[in-house]
Amino acid sequence: MFFESERFGKHMGEWVLILGALLMPLVIFTQGYRIAATPKFFVFVGVVLGIGIALLFAWQSINWKRVPFVLPWVAFLVYTSVRVFSSLNVDAAVEILLLQVFGGVVGIGAALLVDHCVRVYRAIAIAGSVVALLGILEYMGVSLLLPSGGRPSATLGFRNIAGMYLAIGVFLSAGLFLQPNQKDRWLGIVSVTAMMVFLIFTRTRGAWVGVLVAVFCGLFVVWRVVGRDILVKWLFSNKVRLVVPFCVILGALFVPPRFQDKSPSRLDEKKSTVGALVQFSAEEGGDRGRLKMWYHTLRMVADAPLFGVGLHNWSAYYPRYDQGDMMGIVVAPKRPHNDFLWIWAELGTVGLVFYLWFVVYVAMQFWQGAKDRNWGVVLAGLGALALLVHSCFSFAREQPIAVFYLSLALGLAGQRCVCGNAKSDWRNMGVGSFVLAVGVVGCVWSVALYRFDIEFSRALQFKQLFQHKNQIHAAKKARLEGIFDHRVLLLEGLGRYALDDFKGAREVYQAYLQCQPYLPAVHNNLGRAFDGLGDDDKAEKAYSKGLETFSGDGAGILISNLAAVYKRQGKVDLALDMYESSTHLSAEGHHNLGLIYAERGLWDQSLSAYGQALALAPDMSIAHFSMAGVQLLQGDIEAASERFEIFLENWQGKPDYVRDATLRLRQIYPVLGDQYLRAQRFGDAGQVYERLLMLGDNAPSISNNLVLIYGRLGQFDKAVKFGQLALRDHPGFIQMHLSLGTVYESRGDRERALMHYRKFINQSASDAPLVKRALDRITRLIQP
Repeated sequence: MFFESERFGKHMGEWVLILGALLMPLVIFTQGYRIAATPKFFVFVGVVLGIGIALLFAWQSINWKRVPFVLPWVAFLVYTSVRVFSSLNVDAAVEILLLQVFGGVVGIGAALLVDHCVRVYRAIAIAGSVVALLGILEYMGVSLLLPSGGRPSATLGFRNIAGMYLAIGVFLSAGLFLQPNQKDRWLGIVSVTAMMVFLIFTRTRGAWVGVLVAVFCGLFVVWRVVGRDILVKWLFSNKVRLVVPFCVILGALFVPPRFQDKSPSRLDEKKSTVGALVQFSAEEGGDRGRLKMWYHTLRMVADAPLFGVGLHNWSAYYPRYDQGDMMGIVVAPKRPHNDFLWIWAELGTVGLVFYLWFVVYVAMQFWQGAKDRNWGVVLAGLGALALLVHSCFSFAREQPIAVFYLSLALGLAGQRCVCGNAKSDWRNMGVGSFVLAVGVVGCVWSVALYRFDIEFSRALQFKQLFQHKNQIHAAKKARLEGIFDHRVLLLEGLGRYALDDFKGAREVYQAYLQCQPYLPAVHNNLGRAFDGLGDDDKAEKAYSKGLETFSGDGAGILISNLAAVYKRQGKVDLALDMYESSTHLSAEGHHNLGLIYAERGLWDQSLSAYGQALALAPDMSIAHFSMAGVQLLQGDIEAASERFEIFLENWQGKPDYVRDATLRLRQIYPVLGDQYLRAQRFGDAGQVYERLLMLGDNAPSISNNLVLIYGRLGQFDKAVKFGQLALRDHPGFIQMHLSLGTVYESRGDRERALMHYRKFINQSASDAPLVKRALDRITRLIQP
């Protein structure tokens, strides 16, 4: 029967790989955080399960002589598994390990089960054409609503990851060039052309270098194997099929982007054109900080040269070596953008040797395939070379799609042509069972990874909406699945701190330090939690610990917080020394420095410090409050009032400060209003007295001043309004009748003026001069 046939397993394994090559670049989620990596991890798991089942069916026909590289690859994977136990974040380390094991399964499966590379290349060409078309349309401004962390990326989620896929995909698709079938050749031409155009549009320099290196190596290999004459003859005989794609690819270099990029990592103006990109690459800083990261990574290697710092521990130990040279207090790199250095740092020289041992084995078999003129194998090797070169500037090691295609290409390039039948060996059943077990573990892990991804994304959304309770709940649910991204602890900690749950925040950040012991932001946030709990001694230790290994951008935040602790502890001189010696003070630090200067009566220095705080944080309302206090002490009540008003307009904190600022303004404005009156600044005086009424000072004398001021300014309606309101609230304030009489008299309203003058005289018990004034005005008004 067919299912009992030995060849069923091999056919199944080949078609599983074909299906994986077809689906891997196309699947994408519209929800979650890792919109592309997570669904591609699912596909990877499915491929591993399929290969495991195929190996069980094909156990009698497996010929291990086809896989000369199995020993170094297995040695590398076993050693990587051992180094998981040194990881500070086992959940994330196991994810990396599973990717490497999955890659090993795919590579060995490709070498054992694939007899016809052209079928695999055909699937890659079809998928590559679709992805490239989507990417080109995206670059040209045709929005297909595909989510992205950095456009253009099509279904790959990020343009750098798209570059990884395209760098290897163009060579695997080029395998169709050599097929006798005309349709295959045209599919290969269309696919390679489209993928190269999309690769140019991604502006991924590492991928460009990888493709160029692989192309020149390929030409060199062909020249050495077949000779220059044959190579030139082949190029001329295919000039039509080569020239047109070459011209299209060359033209793509001069097409500017036509899309509006709102993704987190925008295609900035330094990469808007190829010329700008080349110019930027030659400038200082064109490496985007990679050289600094590599230097610090080599220092890490020097400290643990043999076995490394442990799997997935690079990001945990890197801050210890960077110390602010590149990273900031809220920005820390997750990887060194060089896979070989990454492996060396985490797995040590032993791990790197195992990895290079495997690569050398594949290279030797690649050369043998070239000498045998097995061009399908050669193209697979060139594709692997392109991605390996790109990985010297990127992070292919952690991306499911990159690991899948690299393993597939290495497996195809490293397989050995062997004649004769394989010997049945029950140990082959054990291999198939092990692979199947790995696939089952991958299924369980992928479910946890998916749940984490969804909850982590929800926590981020709740944070942006300031829904802190929901943010905490989502972060806690994500943590239950595993800490696949340590920032989930940050989200929970920030949410708890925002709700004044300082004890909960402290516990979260203490757990955070278990997987990120040198991250300055964690020490800073832990110190803030201790601040909230009133534990100054532990807050001091947390801030000091953060400053032990960090002095870069944002160190002023740690310095300011530590100095504030010293100030509360009564160590004012120590706090002042810290503030004055720091060149990276935060806005809060400058504000605290201003407070110390104010306490010591150094008014000018205090105002200067508050000014620097506002320059760094214009919306820092408390700095306006403090500055107003100093200006008030200096006697500049006009400037002080302006600062208090700005404070009241923007402050959203404790109401005690609002009460104090309001009280100060109610004390300032009567004096300031009198100053304006003496200076005949009647308009300014009117605004001051009106503001006094708004601040709750309902004294009738204020309204009386307003009536007189607006009457003098000719704003009679406004004057009458304030007078009537004052009489309604203070009917016994009879002087208002005299003021209103004056207003009506100036307005020409004789009857009302007489009415108010008479009311004033009738209700007045004393104040003979004012009564005499009212009688004189009545006399003047009744005379013909």
